[in-house]
Amino acid sequence: MAQRRRQVLLVHGVLGFSKLGSVTYFDGVRDCFPNCDFIEPQIDPVGSILDRGQQLANKLSNCPGKNACGKIHIVAHSMGGLDVRSLTSAKGLNKASWFASVTTVSTPHQGSPLADIIQNPKSLNIMDLGPLTF
Repeated sequence: MAQRRRQVLLVHGVLGFSKLGSVTYFDGVRDCFPNCDFIEPQIDPVGSILDRGQQLANKLSNCPGKNACGKIHIVAHSMGGLDVRSLTSAKGLNKASWFASVTTVSTPHQGSPLADIIQNPKSLNIMDLGPLTF
């Protein structure tokens, strides 16, 4: 009996793209795993985590791999990992049953200082620069 090919969902981070010229967001990953089929949906590069999670669910709703015969493996980069948390968590879209595994790379699971600054702009003072001194 032939072995089933693993399905891998690649989820890009903020400002992500599927392909830009000849460069793909996950450049080189496909070559490292020749026995896998990749799903690489383009989602809003600057949308909210909730919106991006819903976009992933919508794009995967008819995917044949999300059943008991062969679930999808996820590899998510940066904000893509937060989108996947929204997609899979019980307090989110609760779609964990679609997936076999989740791997996140450089995902700010405990928050991001840059995102804090963008979300809550404030005037900087000299004490804010302390960690930047040598």
